[in-house]
Amino acid sequence: MSKSIWIKREEKPPGVADTSTIEELAKDFKCSETLIKLLAARGYCDKDSISGFLDPKLSLLHEDNAINILPNIKDAVARLNDALAKKHKIIIYGDYDADGIISTAILYNFLKIAGFEIQHYIPDRFEDGYDINISFIKDVALKGQHSLVICVDCGTNAFEVREFIQGSNCGIDVIVCDHHEAAKQQASTGKKNTGKYIIVNPKLKSSNYPFKQLSGAGVVFKFIIAALRSFESNIKQRFGPDYLKELLDLVAIATIADVMPLTGENRVIVKAGLQILKNTRHTGLQKIISSAFEQKKEKFNVYDIGFVIAPRLNASGRLGNAQKCISLLTCGDSEIKAAGQENPDEIVSDIEDFNKKRRALQQEIFSQICGSYDFDDIAGNKKIFIEYSDAWHEGVLGIVASQIVKQFNIPAILFKDNDGILKGSGRSIEGFDLHKSLQSCSHHFIKYGGHSLACGITMQKDCFESFKAEITDSNEQLKALDTARKIYYDLEIGFKDIGLNLLDDLKKMEPFGTGNEKPLFFTKNCNVIEQKLSNSSVHLFLKLQNAGNLANAVFFNYTKIQALQECKDLTGKNIDILFYLAISPAGSLQVIIQDIRASL
Repeated sequence: MSKSIWIKREEKPPGVADTSTIEELAKDFKCSETLIKLLAARGYCDKDSISGFLDPKLSLLHEDNAINILPNIKDAVARLNDALAKKHKIIIYGDYDADGIISTAILYNFLKIAGFEIQHYIPDRFEDGYDINISFIKDVALKGQHSLVICVDCGTNAFEVREFIQGSNCGIDVIVCDHHEAAKQQASTGKKNTGKYIIVNPKLKSSNYPFKQLSGAGVVFKFIIAALRSFESNIKQRFGPDYLKELLDLVAIATIADVMPLTGENRVIVKAGLQILKNTRHTGLQKIISSAFEQKKEKFNVYDIGFVIAPRLNASGRLGNAQKCISLLTCGDSEIKAAGQENPDEIVSDIEDFNKKRRALQQEIFSQICGSYDFDDIAGNKKIFIEYSDAWHEGVLGIVASQIVKQFNIPAILFKDNDGILKGSGRSIEGFDLHKSLQSCSHHFIKYGGHSLACGITMQKDCFESFKAEITDSNEQLKALDTARKIYYDLEIGFKDIGLNLLDDLKKMEPFGTGNEKPLFFTKNCNVIEQKLSNSSVHLFLKLQNAGNLANAVFFNYTKIQALQECKDLTGKNIDILFYLAISPAGSLQVIIQDIRASL
């Protein structure tokens, strides 16, 4: 049966509460002890922390004193107000992914209402590459006579631009609103610092901000709050009383799209944003939603954002230029038409086409790779997949790398060959710090960046074989990597503990996502009373008994897992299962099996 390793999810400090405390908290919150145990294992062990988690009110956002300790926020707001007073021209430079698009849109809309002379610029993935660059400063900002550039979702590690701004008399200042890890700064040019390069980023080494995991749009949201508070009353009056709250649907989309942990402030933002999304005031977003969903949504969840809405925002930036998405999110229908741009409905249609093309390209490349390489050998020996092709589409390589990681549980780095220049994306697994490993090979790269689980690399094709050999042959971390698939569960329970009441309790933990995973349960010694296959023979239905308690279970798409082919004959056997709880189409409780193994 299953070859995966089952591991109880590591408990977070302060640890599991004792039995008497669990009983008392269950009574206080009128819930099951199972819910309290789940919360305790995730670090919520007292009334205040549990209450804050179960009811994440907007008042829990760090908007008062804490916002003032965001690194350099006061300097950034002061420079913004100086631009307003002196009528300086401002241009926003944003990344081309969903987080960058939304960061650009919400800041542009805010500054436009406030009365700034404002423009925005979304780089082309293929022409400009990632992050702000000297060419933009010289060819766009200087020629456009912009005195202030505001970078969103990028800029922290744009050392070349920073050196240019601080070491010249170009007359341009830069404000960075970013959330990426700060790399080691390059050596100073020694030039006099006559310009300003102000970085607002909770992850800076000097940061005392209490929550470090904001999205790029989350940092921009904080900047907007601080700026709005600083404006004169006549400008504040231009904004409605719910203006900030009405931004949260877009900030929530950015948070989910960038796979940020749904804890702390992000949990507050996403829970509120999902509620606001149903009646969003953003007309462009309304059109994207109407196109993406066949029926009107009464309630949105993290899946709707991560797998339906966000991919559409990302698609145009992956295959072309994200300017179409920006147009939808920064203008009303009449403004788009007045600017001589495409009809908004045509823009949405184009975005849909981009997304369909993205899916087709992604699947084509993934299928080609799976059919061309021996992944059993790669997973067992090399433990990493690194290849390039001039036929692959650069814009989808990160997604394909993620598919390889998910399918084979090994790190993957894929490159597109552009006339001797390789541009690639990598994804990794737990236990292999991709960014750290790349640091030792950085002499091969033109540029690179990322974090432990994802990276971007640009290099000369001539360096590829040396790089590949170095990272595979001499990397001790890689050699020691355990590529066995690991499944982490939250709690061992018996069927006596499951029921509709528990399912209601679990809903209180929503929204689920990175950092707040949907609870996965472990039950051992389940006797298979009966089994049957679906009409398509790809789903397995089981009636199980555990300690005298019955449950109906389903294992969706179990035939895709080669190791589980023997599950065709389980009747009368005892098995252990990992499972989620859900409501069946008939309205009854259903056990959704994730993995099976024979009971010891």
